[in-house]
Amino acid sequence: MLDSREKVWGWTSRIFATDSVEVHRIECVKGGYCSEHSHRSKSNLFYCERGSLTVKIWRGNNLSITTLTPGLSCAIPPGLKHQFESNEDGTVAYEIYHVIIDPDDIQRESQGGIRMNDN
Repeated sequence: MLDSREKVWGWTSRIFATDSVEVHRIECVKGGYCSEHSHRSKSNLFYCERGSLTVKIWRGNNLSITTLTPGLSCAIPPGLKHQFESNEDGTVAYEIYHVIIDPDDIQRESQGGIRMNDN
């Protein structure tokens, strides 16, 4: 499934998608950047294949800045505002969205058991 879209900052192509994972190939022009945004229920992972990509991540009032070069990646948990910017023409990166299943996400109000009939 290839779904290419032109953006102000370059191109994005969705190359794989299921209910829990999506992979996009992004190609950016130097100085091109995406909007500051967050995702409610999915994580992002950026992987740089060629060029250089700066990823900004806001954790409340704290700003983290990571520069990715070929072979480097950075993960962004759901709910955190982030933005990327290309430092070189022809930067190619992959943006991988995935849903995190947390086996410890249950919040119990009571314990389960077996009810016995007293007949």
